[in-house]
Amino acid sequence: MSEAELHILKQRMNEGRLSKARRGELKFALPVGYVWDPDGQICFDPDEQVQAIVRLIFRKFEEIGTLGGLLRYLVRNAIQIGSGSAKARARAIWCGAARIERPCKTS
Repeated sequence: MSEAELHILKQRMNEGRLSKARRGELKFALPVGYVWDPDGQICFDPDEQVQAIVRLIFRKFEEIGTLGGLLRYLVRNAIQIGSGSAKARARAIWCGAARIERPCKTS
């Protein structure tokens, strides 16, 4: 494919994505702690453990003020956070905070 064809294809894909968004039909992977409800709305994960950890992370970030400090807090206290991949969320895999930068091993 030529560069011009690739540009047109990319533009059409972006226009399709925008069109879906305007209609309210655009779905995408959500961060850990949030899920799509049956009506297509974004809401907190119904799992209370997940909600508690997400709220703790936001509260501690406000208190500590830096991401590095928050990460050290999570590691020091062995707080587990969910993996961001949809496959891992489907299997409810939780990882230690020290492994945020790489996926959990599932084997």
